[in-house]
Amino acid sequence: MEKYKFLKFIAIAVALLTVAGCEKENEKVAEAVSWVELDRHLLALVVPSQATLTVSMTDVTWTSSNNAVASVNNGTVTAVADGVAIITATAKDGKKTATCTVMVTSALIPVTGVTLNPSAIALKITETDNLQPVISPNNATYKVLTWSSSNSDVVSVDKNGEIRAIALGAATITGSTIDGSNISVTCEVNVIPTLVADVTIDAALELKVTEKATIHVTVTPDDANNKTLAWASSNEAVATVNQNGEVTAVAEGVADITATTTDGSNITATCEVTVVTFQLITNGDFITDDLTTSFQFTDNAIVAFTAEGGGAGGVGRALMITNEAVRENDWDCQFFIKFSPAMRLGEVYEFSMDVKSDVACSYATQSHDKPQEYLFWYGVGDINSSTAWQTYKVTLTVIQDAWGGPTVGTGAIAFNLGNTATTYYIGNVSLKRIK
Repeated sequence: MEKYKFLKFIAIAVALLTVAGCEKENEKVAEAVSWVELDRHLLALVVPSQATLTVSMTDVTWTSSNNAVASVNNGTVTAVADGVAIITATAKDGKKTATCTVMVTSALIPVTGVTLNPSAIALKITETDNLQPVISPNNATYKVLTWSSSNSDVVSVDKNGEIRAIALGAATITGSTIDGSNISVTCEVNVIPTLVADVTIDAALELKVTEKATIHVTVTPDDANNKTLAWASSNEAVATVNQNGEVTAVAEGVADITATTTDGSNITATCEVTVVTFQLITNGDFITDDLTTSFQFTDNAIVAFTAEGGGAGGVGRALMITNEAVRENDWDCQFFIKFSPAMRLGEVYEFSMDVKSDVACSYATQSHDKPQEYLFWYGVGDINSSTAWQTYKVTLTVIQDAWGGPTVGTGAIAFNLGNTATTYYIGNVSLKRIK
């Protein structure tokens, strides 16, 4: 009796080792010919019982590694004596094979019960766990289960009952006895997402009107399954935001840009965006001597600086432009402000400057593509000047009738000074894009 138990132990050990080797062989076969497959790869029989294997191909040759243990005829396996045999189905080309490990005993102690605790598991993607079934009785001949997954794209299971979460969803893992007792046990596995724990973004941002910037955002943890954020602006008249976190400054003001998680964690983060006007004029207060970056003059305009005042506030210095004679045309003596980017249809600007002249006069303005490249007669309107400082200010929208419908954009405004022989004083020139 003791000898029999020892032999049975050896048989089971050999069987389990053979199963491992067999499955590795099948994995190689599957890589080469994925469509050659047996309906099972592990079989337990009691002498002299039989079982029939089904193969995915019809034209195969059946062989047994040990006919003294188990023989095979056209897929029907017959248990002969205690031991282990490998049944092989070989395709006609001799290269495509599939195998089944057959364990044979002459005195079966069947499995009477299988329990699994827990019977439900929650995993995150890439996490693993080992199912530990309790099989009774303790002396059952084949305390082995075959494992399967109802959805291997979501949860996979190997021959040892190790499960791995692959994708979000649910799958039922089933362990079945191989000794004919037809007992099975199941475990429900739910693959749950790794939720976002925190979102950090730029605390504040300052943009000029029309400028764009993408808010820098960090979502943690790194393995969160859904890092998508929903973006919103508290004031789209000031700043808009797209779903990539790119902010566009629309008009002067303040707007809160909020990013909210979409994975159910309901985490938000906010960036305060301050939009300031886009000043297109450099040295409009004439603090420096730079008269080339934003200004240009015709040759007959005599240009100098004065410190007797800088505009209506009477502070700083101003620009003096002298026209020594009355010209045939008012545009025969001009000064220009030039700027980039150019004005385009539909945009809104605010223009202002402090003006004074030795005699009361009025001068017209024009829109130009570039200085001396005329587009339309109307620039920022007619400017009335007197011997006292005053501020001329206008808000303008670039429209077809007022600006000639520039396709390339208005990049300069001309001031026509040829009508009056006098000295003109200019200070605090400003052109801002406000929408």
